[in-house]
Amino acid sequence: MHINADGNQANGAAGIGVESKPFPVTGGDGVYETLVNPTASGYQFGGLYMTGILEDTAKSFSGNYVYLYFNSQGQVGAWINMTGTATQINYTTLSGVGACRLRIAKTGCNYSLSYLSPTAQVWVPLTSTSFAMSSTDMVVGLGNIIPPTNGYGGISDYSYFRVTPYAESGTWTSAALDRGGVPVQAGTISWQADNILAGVTSVSITTRTSPDKVNWSAWSGAYSNPLGSAITSPQARYIQVQAMLSTTDTARTPVLRSIRIDQPDFSGALLAKENVKFWDNPARSSPARILYELAQPASRVHVRISDANDRVLLDEPAPAGQGQNEFDWDIHDKANGVYLVKITAQDGGGNETSVVKGLAVLK
Repeated sequence: MHINADGNQANGAAGIGVESKPFPVTGGDGVYETLVNPTASGYQFGGLYMTGILEDTAKSFSGNYVYLYFNSQGQVGAWINMTGTATQINYTTLSGVGACRLRIAKTGCNYSLSYLSPTAQVWVPLTSTSFAMSSTDMVVGLGNIIPPTNGYGGISDYSYFRVTPYAESGTWTSAALDRGGVPVQAGTISWQADNILAGVTSVSITTRTSPDKVNWSAWSGAYSNPLGSAITSPQARYIQVQAMLSTTDTARTPVLRSIRIDQPDFSGALLAKENVKFWDNPARSSPARILYELAQPASRVHVRISDANDRVLLDEPAPAGQGQNEFDWDIHDKANGVYLVKITAQDGGGNETSVVKGLAVLK
């Protein structure tokens, strides 16, 4: 199976999904591949691992393992543990490369490792011959097995995880998506999928909703129109999407490219998206003026501003009166870029409505 989407769960025979923690996928014979995107400076590692025993989610290994990695220094290499002692395969440095495709091919106890050359676009082996592990029963995952205590950074991002020959089925589940309030209209869901062959490959999309991310509705029936299907789950603040990919021919796979939810603005909501505006966008001088209109007095309003790396720069209370309000943000020391402004308003009954918009700073 092959999926190009970010999620927080990976289930099923294919182990479909992309996440920063390991997911328990039994690693049979096949070719395992991912695209690693280091997102921080220093030595941030990420890659594919296959291990005999996975102790916990901190990636503590007590059995044999192979770890093929790419890091933020442009180095691609591997660690292999066959005898109780980890051995590093000589790494190579790829100059000016921000992402790298990695591949582990497994046949029985034999493994071979390779990466895709960014210049020649051919697979380059890290070892001249394959090597043998003592067990064929392995667990596969994405992540960083090098402990942070060694001075190495966290886990890189991943664009996809793929295994071929393809598994017959697999399931991807999104994170709980916050719609900022209870919608008064259902909204629509659409998706883009490739390699769909009637009776052979398919992608099935369902949803469920929750008022609190604890109590969830049942999963909906499968939606039929990829160009836009009305969401049938009960109207609630949080929504999850599940994609089920399947094939009857393991030489073929469906590819899920994207999923989109279109939600109408909240008619009659305390804070509507169209009522949050910026005096200037991009903001060229300080202060940046953030304007918002409340349908009624709020019990409280909070403004949260974060940068592109999700670092919170400001989290403060704001005016909560009915009608037009203004919050001024001092940007004299802020770098040019795009910042996320989240305004959360709470009514007297404790119900919250949030709106998030991007504000560019260009001085």
